[in-house]
Amino acid sequence: MAPGRIIFLSYSFFFSVNFVVAQEVSVLPADICVQQGSDIGNNADLVHQRSFQGICVNGAGNVYVSEWNSGYILSLDADDKCLMPVAGSSRQWQQKGYLTRSASVTCPRGIATDKSGNIYVAQYNGQLIRRIAPDGTTKNIAGTGVVGYSGDGSPATGARLHSPGSLVCDNAGNLFFTEEGNHIVRKVAADGMISTVAGTPGVAGYDGNHGLAVSAKLHSPTGIAISANGDIYISDTYNNVVRKITAEGVITNMAGKGEKGYSGDGDAATSARLNAPHGLAVTGSGDLLIADEGNNVIRKVSVDGKITTYAGATETGSAYTVLLAHPRDVAVDIDDNVYILDFSEDIYRRLHRIGSSVEEEQEDVKIGAASDRYIQIENCRYSSVAILDMQNRVLSLQDVTSRTFRINISMLKPGNYVLEFRKKSKIKTVRFSVAQ
Repeated sequence: MAPGRIIFLSYSFFFSVNFVVAQEVSVLPADICVQQGSDIGNNADLVHQRSFQGICVNGAGNVYVSEWNSGYILSLDADDKCLMPVAGSSRQWQQKGYLTRSASVTCPRGIATDKSGNIYVAQYNGQLIRRIAPDGTTKNIAGTGVVGYSGDGSPATGARLHSPGSLVCDNAGNLFFTEEGNHIVRKVAADGMISTVAGTPGVAGYDGNHGLAVSAKLHSPTGIAISANGDIYISDTYNNVVRKITAEGVITNMAGKGEKGYSGDGDAATSARLNAPHGLAVTGSGDLLIADEGNNVIRKVSVDGKITTYAGATETGSAYTVLLAHPRDVAVDIDDNVYILDFSEDIYRRLHRIGSSVEEEQEDVKIGAASDRYIQIENCRYSSVAILDMQNRVLSLQDVTSRTFRINISMLKPGNYVLEFRKKSKIKTVRFSVAQ
């Protein structure tokens, strides 16, 4: 080994790999299932240059994703093998077994469902919110298509919106959504009337904690979620905090102290640093998941108010479950499986699923002797292994042709890296460092 250069693996120089979280991780398919010869199937941009923006899971466990470039709303098929279009742009198409929908969905961002099976879509650049019924019929439920701010106390279809983002429905039939351009959160009640529930329209700022949410200032709110008791959580993105609105309309910080950064794991969430939080989701046990996009991680705020890193890795943290790059949105299904949208290394989106925590057998793969030239891998049952840097870029990739082999690391500079083992869609990661 070269003088002064040491490879530090997660535990010791020879060990059976124990991963930080005992969970199954999948990278779900991003290809779109289409009929051969259709305009979708012949358009490579729709299949490969995808830009997933929002994700939600309905009560039946169906996963829906909005795709910005094509204007389609997609769902995972029953086998999780591909994404099926269930609503689209102005293109006419038909796929056996799918509903034919030709409603225009321009630049879809947030997506949500209600208990009746309706899908709600925020048209970020279209200044509209549309509802897609189970039979495929569509209806505008908020916005006129003209940018602005107006309409409170009146039917939502006559209101002006400015960049509607994330959506969430409560059990009473109310729809809540963020308006990034107006720096507010609004509600469309079950009777169709619209109102502002948080923020000062058109004014970006950060104040109002412990007072009424309608008097507070927000800065470009993005993600939104709702708890079982009716508390509303908002990602106040450019203030680097997540805020909570109680049923009485009082706003407080839920996570973050208003300083950009990454810190706080194991302590009170209100003392942590976040970096541009976006999507939010609530687990069955009441924990809040935060897509901490600027930190490339998913953070979790437990019901006792403590924050931890649930998925992803940072320069100063450990490797957790799966390496992420700019996670934008997160969702949880009825079985507490977690779905994450992030950027892959080629700048396009990919969809991860992290299974609910389970006890699983220790993997056979072992990491043996390390030098300045290689890392020894033994008893490996995976099909490929890659070295990634902390920006999720693949530095090397090799197929596994035997259970014992060496990984070349002679090209690595001092810093933090991740070994990523894959077998089909399952992933295991181990972090290591190269010291000077």
